[in-house]
Amino acid sequence: MSYQNILSERIEKVALITLNRPEKLNALSYELAAELDTPHALGFVHGYESVSAFQAGRYRETVEAGARAVELFERCTAAAWEIRTMQLFSLWSLYCLGELEELCKRVPAQLQEADARGDLYYRTSLQTTLCNAVWLVVDEPAEALRRTAETIRHWPSERFLLQHYWDLIARSQIDLYCGDGAAAWARIRDHEPALRASLQLRIDTVRIEFTTFRGRTALAAAPRSPSERARLHRQVERDARTLERHDAAFTFGPAWLLRAGLAAQRGEDAAAAEHLRAAIRAFDEADLALCAAVARRRLGELLGGDEGAGLQRGADAFMRGQRILRPERFVAMIAIVRKKSRPCDISARHLPRAAPLIAIQGGASRPRYRQQ
Repeated sequence: MSYQNILSERIEKVALITLNRPEKLNALSYELAAELDTPHALGFVHGYESVSAFQAGRYRETVEAGARAVELFERCTAAAWEIRTMQLFSLWSLYCLGELEELCKRVPAQLQEADARGDLYYRTSLQTTLCNAVWLVVDEPAEALRRTAETIRHWPSERFLLQHYWDLIARSQIDLYCGDGAAAWARIRDHEPALRASLQLRIDTVRIEFTTFRGRTALAAAPRSPSERARLHRQVERDARTLERHDAAFTFGPAWLLRAGLAAQRGEDAAAAEHLRAAIRAFDEADLALCAAVARRRLGELLGGDEGAGLQRGADAFMRGQRILRPERFVAMIAIVRKKSRPCDISARHLPRAAPLIAIQGGASRPRYRQQ
């Protein structure tokens, strides 16, 4: 058999195989993986496709390519990390796509499997970051907080790890769900120096997600901080511009939502409505159904009348179809457009007595963390 991408020769009793794509630094490709004819090589090619699609905001492609990669990796030995990585990217993509019903099926099942094999890494992944939203879907913010607090205490606190970032996103999202914008902003603001020192913001997807949350929490905190409102609004403006510079539909949508929130807080309802329409177009183009529904509901609240009521009913129907028990809370969590949100009380929901939190100690040059 002749090969185009590999060289083979026999040296006594040893067969030597050499990858032959020097112009591409021997990077894997479909053709090269096919010639190698191993499920591990083919799985990596589909895995690269999945991760690349995620980086570009093509979340449906992420799920589909990830499923093909998992099917191939399951035919290999010692491929647990590869399987979990593909599953995690797929879970994040399901959240972005708004397919929360499917997310709520997968997370508990995979969490049970992770518990059975003592997999701390994957347990943490499933109970923090965007996956933590499965408990918000069923309106259990206290349980969502307990889950992320319980799992993060197992990680070392001397450095700000990726797991600490995932915990930060989960807790900030819980704060926003409960209408506590001031707490969410304080959490993001206080941990940003440590996040920067960890160099995680050099990862494009982390930088985009953090910028979105920073703008969102600053906007949520502004009505409750009159003395800081101008500074917070400037932060939101900067974050909206940063998202716009990425020049992609999946970043334009969040940028327009931030601009809509700014306009609403300044009493510019007509401008807010136009920004919301732009956000809806961007979310529809990027296939981000949940965010599109949230933006439509906010637009309906601004417009009022029959048109506004129809938009709100349609958005609520979509969210309830995804088993979201409190659509208005998800709207308040994602689109900070109203001038003031009504906080919910989770203190009566049996919060852990000493929930572990990451707290900053020392100077900015060498931040340290401790468990409280």
